Amino acid sequence: MLIVAVGKPGFIPGEWIKEGAIVIDVGINRLENGKVVGDVVFDEAAARARASYITPVPRRARHTSRQFRAASAR
Repeated sequence: MLIVAVGKPGFIPGEWIKEGAIVIDVGINRLENGKVVGDVVFDEAAARARASYITPVPRRARHTSRQFRAASAR
């Protein structure tokens, strides 16, 4: 499991992610063009099928943390 909270857009490239890893990117960065991105290069991590799960942009970890809380409450 990789939890990323660096505060720098695109800091973690897909090649750094171990195959099958679960990636939780809590970084929320707004680029000059207004696009919201995380600290992980999402397209690289998802396209290469590196990560078995990666938090989606822009909903990110807030949505995922709800899922984890719901699962642990069972």
